[in-house]
Amino acid sequence: MYGAELDFDAFSLKASRTVVSAYTGLAAGSPFATSTSINTDWLFTARGRLGVTVTPSMLLYATGGLALTEIKAANGFTDAFNAFGAGGNRETKAGWTVGGGAEWMVARNWTIKAEYLYVDFGKVTAVATVTEPAGSPGASSALATSFDLKAHLARVGFNYIFGGP
Repeated sequence: MYGAELDFDAFSLKASRTVVSAYTGLAAGSPFATSTSINTDWLFTARGRLGVTVTPSMLLYATGGLALTEIKAANGFTDAFNAFGAGGNRETKAGWTVGGGAEWMVARNWTIKAEYLYVDFGKVTAVATVTEPAGSPGASSALATSFDLKAHLARVGFNYIFGGP
């Protein structure tokens, strides 16, 4: 059996981190901090499905196709010498997904399914322009942070089959 599936889901992934370090060399021991964050709120997939019925009411299937989400990435920098910077990137990102599942017919035109999906959106980069205080040798420099978003999803669902048995 084969078919296609479209879905739109909540996909709340959030992460942030701040790291405080110390300079070496002339400014040895003086602290600086870098911060990063990434989040996404939704997931859309358009997938093909190929399956086999293993009992009259159970289908095992493989699925794969397009995945879309909006990724918001940000980074920042501060130090004890008043250097500072912040940057961000927000983009709708296309990726891919692959997975599999099982679907059981529980009543006429109604099924329950359990599914696993792996999604991969590749890299997103945020760039901050770090401005150094007056009198510093360089006026500004760039701080780039790249995020590689991949996720494993396990989910269950209920389906209604239009025009089914």
